[in-house]
Amino acid sequence: MPIEFASVSDAAALAALAPAWEELLTAFGNEQAMYQSPQWFSALLKSDGVNLALAVLRDDGGAVRGLCPIELRRVEIGFNVKGSSRAVRRFLTATVLGGAPLWGGPDPELARQFVRAVFEHFPAVDGVHVSDTSPRSPFRLALEASHERLGLDYFRGNFHALPMPEALADHLKRFSSKRKYNYRREQRLLEEVAGGPLVEYRACSEPEVQVALDRVEAASRVCASDVESRFLGVVERHLREGLVAARAGLLRSALFSSGSRITAFVLAYQFGSRVHVHAIDKNPELLDYSPGSLAVHLFGLSVYAADTLGRPQPTDVMYGFGGANVAHLPNNIIEPWGKFLLLRPSARNWLFWLTFRAIERATRLYHRVRLA
Repeated sequence: MPIEFASVSDAAALAALAPAWEELLTAFGNEQAMYQSPQWFSALLKSDGVNLALAVLRDDGGAVRGLCPIELRRVEIGFNVKGSSRAVRRFLTATVLGGAPLWGGPDPELARQFVRAVFEHFPAVDGVHVSDTSPRSPFRLALEASHERLGLDYFRGNFHALPMPEALADHLKRFSSKRKYNYRREQRLLEEVAGGPLVEYRACSEPEVQVALDRVEAASRVCASDVESRFLGVVERHLREGLVAARAGLLRSALFSSGSRITAFVLAYQFGSRVHVHAIDKNPELLDYSPGSLAVHLFGLSVYAADTLGRPQPTDVMYGFGGANVAHLPNNIIEPWGKFLLLRPSARNWLFWLTFRAIERATRLYHRVRLA
């Protein structure tokens, strides 16, 4: 079955693919289905500085049998030496959105055909990139089976997901009395320092995003700290990035404010009953008062509030590669996920791959000897 590339600038062509796209998403969508969806793809098309492609798998009769949304983006990879990255190189990659195409089965031959089609269609691309995926991902396994060399398993980390019970009362039962007391204490101390009650501003619809932007602008006018000013700039950028998603009905974010100060912002999206957290911005001047962990806790409570867009109540919150802000959450499911890059065969890429593998093996040997 041939693989071709649709014209993403042709609105009529994309509209013609929409029914098949929805059927394929239902059949083959994974836990990252939002990123595989036509809604996310359409939102990205309306964003500045995003370069997209759409691979289409057709049978001999011309019927659509599979789709793969792709973003052309740069990925930085370095050699991990003594805990820091050295000799960082930037690769132009064809990143498979959602970590897998929308077609069935871990077929190494189909994976090989897909990689060949990508490299032929995009001669400047350095590799096929699979981001935020489980090591058990059928597509990732097919990629590794189809190419014995030039694959870089360049990042591994703990991926956090929190299943949400149906009732808020059941969610609250997860937290011990001590943990609840600590949240109340952290909130009280934060409010004393920031100068007012902690208020959550939901940012889901376009008008709500505008209200949140107004709050950030007001905080910026009275901000006297360069560090806090930079934080407010990041929050503003994330809110403006979310505007396109808000118009598509995908945004589910929250801004937290106390007095005249912004304490934290959670950038998140919702698709179906699953919420994906992209960023947790914390005011660096208030880190002693746990604004991040407090925002995560309150954000978890807010998913039980009535949704102004009429979306279903979330059953999962995907926090991604989280850290201290989410590690303490009860019933938090932690799985080892990673990022994988399959490089295009070239002398420069071969040299990078061989060096990367040699340093990786040397590092493992060093740790084994050290622990012996």
